[in-house]
Amino acid sequence: MKLHKYFFMLLVFVTATIPHARAWEPGVSTGFATYKMTNLKSIMEGIGMQNPYGAVLVTNFPGFVYMQPYLISKTDDYNTGFSLSFNNTGSRWSIRDYSGEFKIDAHVKTFAPAYFYEWKLFEFNRFELGFRADVGLAYNSVRFEEYFRLDQTVYEDAEYKFRSLNIFLAPQFNLRYPLNSRVSLVGFAGYHADLIRGVMVNKPGEFLSLNYFFYEGDTVDWSGLRAGVGVEVKL
Repeated sequence: MKLHKYFFMLLVFVTATIPHARAWEPGVSTGFATYKMTNLKSIMEGIGMQNPYGAVLVTNFPGFVYMQPYLISKTDDYNTGFSLSFNNTGSRWSIRDYSGEFKIDAHVKTFAPAYFYEWKLFEFNRFELGFRADVGLAYNSVRFEEYFRLDQTVYEDAEYKFRSLNIFLAPQFNLRYPLNSRVSLVGFAGYHADLIRGVMVNKPGEFLSLNYFFYEGDTVDWSGLRAGVGVEVKL
């Protein structure tokens, strides 16, 4: 399906639901979350099979602290609104001793505006269970750094920056426990599905082609099971 068709479907859905919304309330949610990061993990794992220096994989896109301001409108049966997510994680191959240093770093930052719709399922002893679906855009900023030093001579010190755009659908179950009228503890589990994954480019028409371990057509793949815990604050 063409990109503009997704935008049209999203616009129709948002237009149909907004008129039924009540007053809008701002808030922010923050906590710890995980994603599978399949493509980028595969790229970084492939580096370890090709580098000749005995570097070790120090970290490979672990879970991260997220920040998500939002604007929500509540009714008796459902909530609807807009959110803005900021995600940041990375990976590193590294080795260092008296003779020199070699490392390759990968950093990914994502800015993701989305529209969400949440159905209230039931409440029990102040616990609130709901089912939510987010649809939105993920603007990915990816940076790779390669560094190689032998004795006092630096043979490689390079940085490569890329960007891409994904369109995603993210259904999830939310469990909320209000501490007071403004602050709630939250937990979620669901699935992130990239409907469209844009190819990483650093200039129009220039694809990812870093030295010996990247290929034209590489993408940032957020798809997979996801989960997190955090705190939600009404502003």
